[in-house]
Formats: sequence, structure tokens, C-alpha cells
Amino acid sequence: EEIFVVKIDTEGHDYNVLLGAKDLLRRKRITFIIFEVWSNHFVKLIAQYMMQYDYQCFLLTKDTLVPVQEQDWWYFHMDNFTRGWWGNGLCGIKGSNDMQLLWRMYHSDNLKLINSYDLL
Repeated sequence: EEIFVVKIDTEGHDYNVLLGAKDLLRRKRITFIIFEVWSNHFVKLIAQYMMQYDYQCFLLTKDTLVPVQEQDWWYFHMDNFTRGWWGNGLCGIKGSNDMQLLWRMYHSDNLKLINSYDLL
């Protein structure tokens, strides 16, 4: 069966949860994963890990999905954040219809962003 959304809230152990879900990720059984971000703690590591299973990751802001893949979309100033910021990240199956739909829905008030998903 498919799991549409998994929300991980394990107080800093989100990466370990993902390690335990590797078989589900490999088989693309989870469509979306939402995880906690505290400063830059594990964001890069999670993005790297998820990329090997063809998931793409984003920081969730109130009006934008911000890509965070190390190869093409890493913001080096994030390496220096060590505290004071909290939020959520999201990973979805790269190129899937669900990921494209979420992108377009999230950016529905910004025509430039609605049509920019293909650039990712």
C-alpha cells in the first residue's frame, strides 16, 4: 500500500527515522515526508539521503517551497546557521504528478513560480 504523507516529529532524530524507512523510500511507497528543521540541523544530510531515492526536498515557508538539494540548490550561508530558526522540511517523489501538483498549489498566487517546477 501507499502512504500519502508521513510527518516525522522526533525531536532531532528525524534522519534516523528516514534511515529506518529506506525500504519504503526505495519502493516509493511514501509520497510525501514532512520533517522538522531546527536551524540547519540535518537538512543537508536529509536532502542528500533522500536524493538517492529520487526524492526532492524543500524548506516550507509560508508562501514558498525552497529547494534544498546539495548539488543544485544548496545555499551555502545555511552551513553557518546553528540556532534560532525552526520550521519544517518536505520531501516528495521527484517528478511525480503529486509533487508537481503540490508545487503548483503551493505557488498558486505566483504565476512565475507555478510554471517553474520543470526547472527543478
